[in-house]
Amino acid sequence: MNVHLELDWWPVGQGLFSSGRLKYDDHVVSWVFDCGTASSDRHLLGSLLHFGQEHTASGAGAIDFAVLSHFDRDHVSGFERFVSRHPIRMVLLPYIPLWQRLVIAAQEGVATDDPLFRFFVNPAGYLLAIPGQEIGQVIFVPASGREDEGEGDPDLPFTPVPDDDRPRELKVNYGAPPDSERPASAAKTFDDPRVRYLAKGGRLVLPFWEFVPYNDADLRGRADAAFLSAAEPWIRRLVNPSRGSPAVALKKLRSLYDRTFGKTSFRRNQISLFLYSGPLDHSLRADAYGWDPRIEPGVWERFAQLSPGDGLLDTPDRLNAMIKFYGSSTRMTKMGILQVMHHGAKSSWHAGVAERLCPVASIICSEPTDNRYRHPHAEVLRDFWSHGAIQVDSVGRLRMDFDIYISGT
Repeated sequence: MNVHLELDWWPVGQGLFSSGRLKYDDHVVSWVFDCGTASSDRHLLGSLLHFGQEHTASGAGAIDFAVLSHFDRDHVSGFERFVSRHPIRMVLLPYIPLWQRLVIAAQEGVATDDPLFRFFVNPAGYLLAIPGQEIGQVIFVPASGREDEGEGDPDLPFTPVPDDDRPRELKVNYGAPPDSERPASAAKTFDDPRVRYLAKGGRLVLPFWEFVPYNDADLRGRADAAFLSAAEPWIRRLVNPSRGSPAVALKKLRSLYDRTFGKTSFRRNQISLFLYSGPLDHSLRADAYGWDPRIEPGVWERFAQLSPGDGLLDTPDRLNAMIKFYGSSTRMTKMGILQVMHHGAKSSWHAGVAERLCPVASIICSEPTDNRYRHPHAEVLRDFWSHGAIQVDSVGRLRMDFDIYISGT
């Protein structure tokens, strides 16, 4: 089987829009990770145009899946336009309780009369109501728990799909819905047959490849019964605005959150979906080539990718939990291409992350000239400098091309 892998990080400035394409035999599997920017919209529009042209030229049909790592504007601002242009079989979102989504909206300054606010109230409903969209499913990825960690399975993740069950399209490990949200009136926000849930520790799999999302369980809101009871009337008002001023309700909910958890706790509880993409067979190698001079041609043994979005790896414990989930002696030994978390922000990093992950290529998606953020921060850039640090901003995209083969053939 001949396999060709194409990876792109698009020049959207301060934001993230990346995509991938696997070509094998006469099949094409394509995916997208985030689609947004906080920079000029023209950067995003240009990237969407070029993506569409190349996607059509590749012979691919619908996008097999798209991942929205979290709900920040600089990661989702272009997604509505993307959805209206491309059919998508599956959209993956991190599962976050309703109360916590509403707090995120308040912290992000999303007003209740902003159309984007509906995304926080009912993300699946919002996506499925976009004019012109063709979304097959919205799949929520639950928080990963200790029982999902792959370290105890020596065969994980290199157990191929059996020969008599070789799907030509992605096979998805579905699971049961999470516990019902409170208040009960909000349960209907997920009441749609197109809304599904990934199993804990689940993945999307081909006969030779897997995609594994990770939703850090430790970043879930630790809301007790007293907090949920106090929050319930304000949540009801936000879900059903006819019951009172939603703007006041949102302000009250944020104030309750700050009093309960502290004003500095939000960023420590920022949830962002990670995505690992890599081969099942540990004997696969790849010949790298392409037009980008920053990528040295040659044979790569570590060409699996890890995209954290804005995920937090700010402590050794969080880094260890992520590595243990993916398997330090299995998946992580294949991971050589890293999208550096949170645009290179030091708040999502700690010293030594680069050495521990040891990527071959470290892609930093940010706009260094944007004085609002000044990403990447110097400390993060220094840490990744000797690990193939590559800046992707508003000027030029990064493309990686690989021909994949079994070692010795």
